[in-house]
Amino acid sequence: LLAYAILMIGGIQHCGWAFLSVLAQAKAVAGSTDAAFYATAQNFIVEHFLFGDLTALVAFYAGSIWHAVGVLSGRTAYPRWFVLVSPLGILIITMIVGFCLPAPLAGVVIAPFGTWFMLAPCLASTVWLWRGPR
Repeated sequence: LLAYAILMIGGIQHCGWAFLSVLAQAKAVAGSTDAAFYATAQNFIVEHFLFGDLTALVAFYAGSIWHAVGVLSGRTAYPRWFVLVSPLGILIITMIVGFCLPAPLAGVVIAPFGTWFMLAPCLASTVWLWRGPR
């Protein structure tokens, strides 16, 4: 689930954001003054983008929770406190820190949540397994 979420969020979001600028470019090139048309078309693009990303977000949250439950169950090579550096733990920490920071600093922390939620657990796992479980 987490691998699917990373591939889909990375693919859909990075490709989808490009389309959000197309209408503004077309409006500027065509010189159109029909603001209602462009606003409606932009809303449709955003809605389709969000619905397209919905399965990835469900997989992201379900996979993060499933992983945390696995760690908390004690049936892994990781101690239970390792849930703090699990994808779910990092996601929660990222959101709390981001919400406590003023803009634009909050955006620097929150925007790359997909990076943090995999980078920190991968680094923590590497260190933990390199040193050997205690």
